[in-house]
Amino acid sequence: MPGARRETLRRFAAWYAEGDASDDPAAWTTLKGIGPWTANYAALRGTGHPDIWLAGDAGLRRALPRLEGADPASASPWRSYLTLQLWSRES
Repeated sequence: MPGARRETLRRFAAWYAEGDASDDPAAWTTLKGIGPWTANYAALRGTGHPDIWLAGDAGLRRALPRLEGADPASASPWRSYLTLQLWSRES
């Protein structure tokens, strides 16, 4: 595991153990090493949020053109499901 990722996990664990952590992954971005993509991914997978679109994700950028002009905004409020479907096309 890269050192930076290990340190981020340590910061997160300490933050959580101290009772300062929020159940809202968006709040995690206050920690060094956790950005919007990671927080959104945690919301998608961890909380089951139905409307997460990871616009910067490389797999989604590769798979989306196969839908011939589909607009992810039109999938709202179910973009998490579109995300999972597009990822499955990449594997």
